[in-house]
Amino acid sequence: MGKITAPSRFYFPLNGANYVLGVEMAQVSMDLKRTDTICALATPLAPAALAVIRVSGANALSIRDRVFRSHRGQQKDFMATLGFVLAPQGEEPVDEVLCTFFPQGKSFTGEPSFEMSLHGNPNLAQRTLDALVAAGCRLARPGEFTLRAFLTGKIDLCAAESVLDLIGAGSEVAAHAALRGLKGGLSERLAPVRHNLIHVLAQVEARMDFPEEDLGSAQVDDLKHHFQQMKTDLENLMASASMGQRLIQGARVVLFGPPNVGKSTLLNALTGESRALVYDQPGTTRDVLEANWVLDGMPILLVDVAGIRPSEQADPVEQMGIEKAKEELFKADLILGLAESVSPTFGFLKSQLETWGVDEGTPRIWLRTKTDLESPNPSSKEGIGISAQHGMGLDALQEAMREILCLGDAQSDEVFLTRNRQKEEVQACLQALNEAEQALSQGWADEVLTSEIRRAGQALDRLLGADLNEDVLDKIFSEFCIGK
Repeated sequence: MGKITAPSRFYFPLNGANYVLGVEMAQVSMDLKRTDTICALATPLAPAALAVIRVSGANALSIRDRVFRSHRGQQKDFMATLGFVLAPQGEEPVDEVLCTFFPQGKSFTGEPSFEMSLHGNPNLAQRTLDALVAAGCRLARPGEFTLRAFLTGKIDLCAAESVLDLIGAGSEVAAHAALRGLKGGLSERLAPVRHNLIHVLAQVEARMDFPEEDLGSAQVDDLKHHFQQMKTDLENLMASASMGQRLIQGARVVLFGPPNVGKSTLLNALTGESRALVYDQPGTTRDVLEANWVLDGMPILLVDVAGIRPSEQADPVEQMGIEKAKEELFKADLILGLAESVSPTFGFLKSQLETWGVDEGTPRIWLRTKTDLESPNPSSKEGIGISAQHGMGLDALQEAMREILCLGDAQSDEVFLTRNRQKEEVQACLQALNEAEQALSQGWADEVLTSEIRRAGQALDRLLGADLNEDVLDKIFSEFCIGK
């Protein structure tokens, strides 16, 4: 098994010496040969107007010349050229295609690459792949093109994850956020932290070289200032994590209330579709019903659960539905609590949430339903009054959801953490900075201080992909489709 080396993002010169935060070069062991030239279909293997095949690797140019014959003679870099794909061991054309070659350093992967656009017949696509394999290509593994872009330094690991986020984006806003990550937004956001880490490490290393010179109060205050600045930057980034995950995965909004309160009617009204069965007999919804909805560009999963009532009043099937409802409430990003305006039962619903131990930090919006039947002087005006059947109060509900889900932030140019791996590394960096700051304040040995600073740097290295093991890379890139 060979070694693959990814350049560290934290190598820097200082006073003629080389200082490294983390490691100089990250050695990543992978069970594949980067000397192989790989190929894959980048579009679904199904009838379509077009199919696209990608090829990347050191031998891409010679392989292209074996399988492609241009109608116009010599092909220029970056120029789409019309010609034939030739069958293996013969001159028989497989298809007439457009072929575009990208030289080393100027392609997505950073390697010599070319793409072929052919007619979208699955048989033609398969025969073209067969010709490429016969000419010396290996079929690519899932995510291998993006992996090579990472390993050649074209993108960092966070940008590679943004490729996956962009492919799976469920809305325009989510796609825009993923594109910011792909363009290196997270690396730019971390640049001040990197700069400050370099500064504080240099200061402490210099003192270790001249132990007879103690740090003055001004130097200690300067170091504390830089520690605080780094922690503030990272804490602000951590605060973006929930928004980032909502953008990519969607916000999970659970509709919660007693039977026949109008949960299914509300779900249908919000989505504009008859997704849920509506009937005037209580207990119609026994299972969990999910519907996708988009609010101001934020993908939202609406979850309609069984009606909640005291267990002694529920039959066995209803009780099973209530158990599933409890499970959904623990996963919710937002709970919509519904009670009929003529006889609000918010107290019962609140006590149920408390009894079940649902996180008090999960935001709730309380809704009085069927307000078209409400008396002129209702006994309670708690919550937002709505009539989903007549569209009353839905604007007020959506405005409350915008505020709680911070949809204004989603449409900004902010950079978000979108994955648990990213959160864990930022948290590890914060923890190391806290330990370093404590070591400074308590006057501990400089070796302890430098150790914690380097530990913070190593966390940033891992975040951007400069210090990773094979298992982490395998897990990340296995989520990609073949051809990306």
